Amino acid sequence: MKQGKKITSLIALILCAVLAISGLCVETAYAANKKMSLKVGFKGKTVNLIKDINDEYDRYELSVASVQKKWGKPKTKKNGDSTMYTWKKGKTTIEVSDFGAKKDGKSYVGGITINIKDKNGSLWGVKVGMKAETALKKIKKALDTENVVDNTDDIFDSGGVGIVYTKDCISAFTGPYMPAGFGLKNGKVTSIWFSRS
Repeated sequence: MKQGKKITSLIALILCAVLAISGLCVETAYAANKKMSLKVGFKGKTVNLIKDINDEYDRYELSVASVQKKWGKPKTKKNGDSTMYTWKKGKTTIEVSDFGAKKDGKSYVGGITINIKDKNGSLWGVKVGMKAETALKKIKKALDTENVVDNTDDIFDSGGVGIVYTKDCISAFTGPYMPAGFGLKNGKVTSIWFSRS
């Protein structure tokens, strides 16, 4: 039974990725009404990992030490000149690396990978188990957009910021990055993911 659920979840994740990537263009321009942040919750404490998601070049906004003050000590793994910091509880994993984000001997949040499959984490206030319509309202507020469509091409026609909403997935397009994904099943959020290299 568990194997079947894992396969179904994997298929839903792959489907969302295919929908998101199918219309992705590297040179897509993005239009933002205001700064969009990346507010991530872990064990009930929220950290703004990116203050302005549209500024893909500013890697010195938040130090890893600041994140540790909120979320506690992470597991660390050295890889050459960079370090990967991992916070994990239950089925929630949040990883940040300081690759390309070191300055004056201090490590900052560079790469980010978010994978949430239980209530230990959140993105923009959206949690696993939340109704899809409630999640959609929170995502629209975070992105400051009413641009909700059911086709990826429509997002790029409107500047690259918006939300693709299908029965299986909500994909939140923020401009320069792959979209944040919210897997859905039976009208509820089952998983949340985001990645920035």
